[in-house]
Amino acid sequence: MEEKERWISKAFFLGIVFFLAIFMVKPIGISKQYSMISGILYHLAEPSLIREDSHRSSGYRSSNLYFDKNEGELAEKIKNPWNYDLIFLFSIPIGAIIAHLFLSKQEKMYARKNKRQITYEEEFIEITKVRWKRSRKFLRAFLAGILLLYGAELANADIDGQILSALMQGSISAYLFAAIVFAVAIPVAIVSGYDKSA
Repeated sequence: MEEKERWISKAFFLGIVFFLAIFMVKPIGISKQYSMISGILYHLAEPSLIREDSHRSSGYRSSNLYFDKNEGELAEKIKNPWNYDLIFLFSIPIGAIIAHLFLSKQEKMYARKNKRQITYEEEFIEITKVRWKRSRKFLRAFLAGILLLYGAELANADIDGQILSALMQGSISAYLFAAIVFAVAIPVAIVSGYDKSA
């Protein structure tokens, strides 16, 4: 019961953070940032990929049709990458690492309080025992994510924005999308052998 309450409190805190980010800055959507990062690497290898164009509102033109969409909007972001969305994207893994370190410290303090020391050897053994089992689940989730993002790009959509921001704005398409995702995800999880203990 205690573990469930801790999970709920963490989820509530995350929801507050997302609400404040949307309320104070703008709706969240970072899918395009992955394309922007790949565009930055592409531009480093091929400098002629993006060039200035004073006749466009963005001020840039690209030989790549995807980067050139919407009057070169993405091309402009590739040339001037530092923005709120990119900082938000990098903050996700950094925040996850900080949270992991903080919670690990809390777990060790809780163990010491209960007269049980957690050693690095015990941690290593525990991680090794579940690594193979969890790695298969992570691989399935990773492949599913690739398919989801690929499908979204084919449909010229935005996965995270459609779920995180559009639901809060009462978008009917977002609710339909969320319903379809869960309608497909739940039976797939059951068929693939979802294990609540993992």
